Amino acid sequence: FIYFERDESIPVTIIAKEGQLVQIANDFGCKTTLHLQDGNIHRSLDGNYTKVDFVGYDIRMTAPSAEDATREKSPPSLTYQDIQDGLARPNLTPEHLRMLKTEFHKRWALSLTCLTFSLIGVGLGTVTNRRAVKSSGLVMCIGIIVLYWAFYVLSESLARQGTLPPWLSIWGVAITFLGVSIWSVKRVWD
Repeated sequence: FIYFERDESIPVTIIAKEGQLVQIANDFGCKTTLHLQDGNIHRSLDGNYTKVDFVGYDIRMTAPSAEDATREKSPPSLTYQDIQDGLARPNLTPEHLRMLKTEFHKRWALSLTCLTFSLIGVGLGTVTNRRAVKSSGLVMCIGIIVLYWAFYVLSESLARQGTLPPWLSIWGVAITFLGVSIWSVKRVWD
């Protein structure tokens, strides 16, 4: 699965069953090609959709340009080390510092979310054996996930704008929903 966005007005998606990197050495260095087999190319331009099936398709790989090398990473693409290095730098603008702190706390708070939703699932899924209650538990769980997402997006926005400190904004939602999950499990066990 490959998604090209070189020209933002013409996104291209390539799907293939197999792919192989092929390197060919010559007098000028080494040329790398991605050889794809048995797939299709999907392209959309001005509302017109095009699908092209292929048996074999080659994509010539090029080295990144100097512009690509100097382009700043988006916050979600930062590694943990990038965030740590960024936080250690002096002379950060307040906006950049908030962004780094928000990303730092998001990484840890999102890992707690797995436990939170597991506990909510246990609490809602073990109420009784009646079929109507099981389906209502599923509906409630989907509702809780949507509610969590809405609060999570709101808290991230508040943290990035500086309305609330990043740690309070991000962890507030995580801890609130962890409390709800513990309550749901405790309600079943009592």
